[in-house]
Amino acid sequence: MSRRIYVFAALALAIGILVPIAGLLFWPQETTPLTTTIPTPIQPSPANNAVQPSMIYQPVTTANLVRFSSYDELITYLESMLRTEETAGAGYTEKGDVYQPYPLLVTAVSTLSGGISSVAGSIVKMGSVQYSGTNVQVAGIDEPDIVKTNGKIIAVASGNKIYLVDPIHKKVVSILEMNHTITGLLLENNTLAVIMSNKTSVNIIILGEPIEKPLGNTELTIISLINITDPEKPVLVKTFTVSGHLISARLYRGVLYVVTAQHIGEENLLPIVNNKPVPIRNIILASTPPSTYTNIIAINTETLQYNVLSLIMSSASKIYMSYHHLIVVSPAENMYMLAVKTILHISIKLLPKNIASNITGLLENNTYQSIMEAYRIFYDYVSSLPVDEAEKLAATINELINYREIAPATKFYVFNIDGVKIAYKGKFSINGTLYNQFCMDEYMNKFFVVATNYIKIIPSIDVYSYMPVQPSGTGNINIIITGPNGERKVITTTVNVYTSSNNRLIVIIDYRRVYRANQLAIVDLNTLKKVSLISNIAPGEDIKTARMIGDLFILVTYRNIDPLFAINIRDPYHPKVIGYLKIPGYNVYLHPLKDGLLLGIGVDRGNLTVSLYNISDPAHVVEISRANIGRYITSPVLYDYHAFTIIPDKDVFIIPLSRGWAWASGATTNTGVWCRWCFGFLIMRYSDNGLELIKIVELLGGSRSLYIDNNLYLVSQNKILVLDMENYGIVGDIKL
Repeated sequence: MSRRIYVFAALALAIGILVPIAGLLFWPQETTPLTTTIPTPIQPSPANNAVQPSMIYQPVTTANLVRFSSYDELITYLESMLRTEETAGAGYTEKGDVYQPYPLLVTAVSTLSGGISSVAGSIVKMGSVQYSGTNVQVAGIDEPDIVKTNGKIIAVASGNKIYLVDPIHKKVVSILEMNHTITGLLLENNTLAVIMSNKTSVNIIILGEPIEKPLGNTELTIISLINITDPEKPVLVKTFTVSGHLISARLYRGVLYVVTAQHIGEENLLPIVNNKPVPIRNIILASTPPSTYTNIIAINTETLQYNVLSLIMSSASKIYMSYHHLIVVSPAENMYMLAVKTILHISIKLLPKNIASNITGLLENNTYQSIMEAYRIFYDYVSSLPVDEAEKLAATINELINYREIAPATKFYVFNIDGVKIAYKGKFSINGTLYNQFCMDEYMNKFFVVATNYIKIIPSIDVYSYMPVQPSGTGNINIIITGPNGERKVITTTVNVYTSSNNRLIVIIDYRRVYRANQLAIVDLNTLKKVSLISNIAPGEDIKTARMIGDLFILVTYRNIDPLFAINIRDPYHPKVIGYLKIPGYNVYLHPLKDGLLLGIGVDRGNLTVSLYNISDPAHVVEISRANIGRYITSPVLYDYHAFTIIPDKDVFIIPLSRGWAWASGATTNTGVWCRWCFGFLIMRYSDNGLELIKIVELLGGSRSLYIDNNLYLVSQNKILVLDMENYGIVGDIKL
């Protein structure tokens, strides 16, 4: 490959002398105040007017790392591999991470003795103010959310805007209009970190080592640090950029860790930080064929020192972080993309010739972009059909689908972290796939992984019609609470119903897994070797969730009945299943409470359920109480545990509710209305005696809640309701 060579001898000499020195220095300059009118347009600070960050370089001492001596060597290697290796589907994450919004969170936790996992919820104190933090997996390590508070201000992200709300005076004091789509907020003291995404084209010039062509279109993750000491006059301190889409982020002791995944392609051959290539010595080859750069940037939010490390590896889907380790998870087989390609190949002979021809050509290219374009063409065509024709086409495709056999293994890439220092330690693999974030955790420097092994998947396509919502009447919701002695209490409440007569089509491609068994694997994080394994757990069952609670690992599986397993992990070399409980339905999220109590939120025969367990004797787990929350009621907690809020000193928890199907008041026939976002929040109390309904508060589009002192704040996209926590009456209404 030809290279144009530019010689800048004097300039190169100057850079060679000055850059190492500059990397160790700070350039503290005056920060740029933001405009405080409402709305407030927020722009990046000019380079010559902003506090300049300094890059920290530290040697990585881990042995047997594959590095490159120059960008030219790296680019030549990648181009060679792209010509010879099939990389179709590379850079994809799992279905939920690609096609759904990034996780957004709320509520606090405390450390459980013996481990680092979260239990119950703790009260965060800032002086005399008590407030809720974020519902996270590991106590003390914060995660992104659309709603944050430091006890003095509430920050709410919506689209590309951030509303800064004064909770005492119940008013919006500033609106920050960002230039990019906001994917999450983090807040420590008075520093607000805003994480955003943007697709852009980056032109790269490497002095002394010019590349033949610039980077093409790539997705950037943007991190802006904003000082909100005076929320009416917020100050943009600094903005960082790193190539790739956001996988997740963590904030621990003033250091922000952001992990992105960047697909490697002909026009995306280099990882970028702050519009410059990541230093060549910080790029490591971890697996072949090269499909993804996993970029990790660590930023000290006070000093603005930062470090970045890029790993060439297989696709990344999620992360786990403890106090000393950051672990990036990579699914070996992208089952959703396999399902999409299967559906598209089968549909070709059923589609009009021009559409079939376009899809065929795109599938032959067999790249990330071409498969997505083929899917878009297919989706647009099917969604344009009348409902009966679309349903008939979907049924025909499903009849032609056969099993696809696969043997997946999940890979784990391990990094040691210490402040902004990041060191790649190595990787290991576990057979099977992970259902959710809580299927992995750390205890006594051992890493625990619950995985499901299976051998086949069955792709499928479904067509749904839906109706945009609008007010249309009222309906009744029955909440049934069962006590410890089997007594039943039925509480009926009336809520508004929303519907519309205008049908729209949604086309959904999915897949069903054919399961074999489940296993718990334990890996030593010093050696990255497996030290123990419990296999053949609940054969034929489906893992729904898990939770580490001290020296117990609680595992929930489901098929027809729901075994809740208790596994003793006090001796990681000899874990043992010591008890289980069978109940109808299944739990999706488990939250540890005080005094040996455990809360489970799940589904039973179409009903949202809340269960209270006593696990003080793990060999004899007991379900104390269960609440069935109406017919076809659902909650964001079922797919995003961060929507859960707990007030530990009041033994109260709050979850947002939404309703899928509700009966109109006075209806005499089997007619109902579809309503996706026509509910609000469920407030309940728990105790040794069971569950107690406090109140249901209606709020259209309600998604998050938090508390400050004795006020509870229920947040939607359009407003915040303020409740007094003495009687949970509404005392304020803040319009956003």
